[in-house]
Amino acid sequence: MEGETHVPWYPSALDFDALHRDYPPPPDYFRTTRVISRDELRAKQETRFAKTIERGWEIPFFQRHWKNAGIAPGDIRGLDDLARIPPYTVFDIRDSIARAPPFGDFMGLSPADGKRMPLVFHTSGGTTGTPRPMLYSPQDRQVMGILGGRRFAMAGVKPGDLVMITYAAGLWNGAIAKPGRANARPAWSGVSTTSSGRQVNARPASVIASWASGGVRQRRAP
Repeated sequence: MEGETHVPWYPSALDFDALHRDYPPPPDYFRTTRVISRDELRAKQETRFAKTIERGWEIPFFQRHWKNAGIAPGDIRGLDDLARIPPYTVFDIRDSIARAPPFGDFMGLSPADGKRMPLVFHTSGGTTGTPRPMLYSPQDRQVMGILGGRRFAMAGVKPGDLVMITYAAGLWNGAIAKPGRANARPAWSGVSTTSSGRQVNARPASVIASWASGGVRQRRAP
């Protein structure tokens, strides 16, 4: 229909079959990635590292940070060059946000990307200052979930097990720890360590981003 709004539905945002081939979740993980040879593992790491560096050169924050350290495109060729990449700190992230408020230029994503794919919005805990915004793509979220599932599986957790989340109830921990289809029961008191003032300051950005992403949902234990 002419003039109809396009909705970036989550199920169509990813090729889930390809995702699971690249990042096998358990139990497939134990029959595939977990048992490949060291040479196969190194080759996979080299390929993904090269793609990560290529993507980094497309993001203003890393362009600036790496150039300031004297690194040019093509200098980082593989994992053997890893030590040449300069680390960054929370102060660099804060500078990025100050340069391009309110989200900064360090993520490679902005709320505008919500027109083409669903985004999830979180903030840091705000322990040392104003909570920093973070946007996650469907690929980000699914890979994080698969890696988390691997850790649970290696600890003996199986589908249908009851998992207790013992994190504090901040926006970050409450939402990021929610595993979607898992049978999870938070055990928090409902009290966040982040001050109310910081939450109010982060609220406008949260409202804007949540419209595109479907919101960040938290639930207390009954």
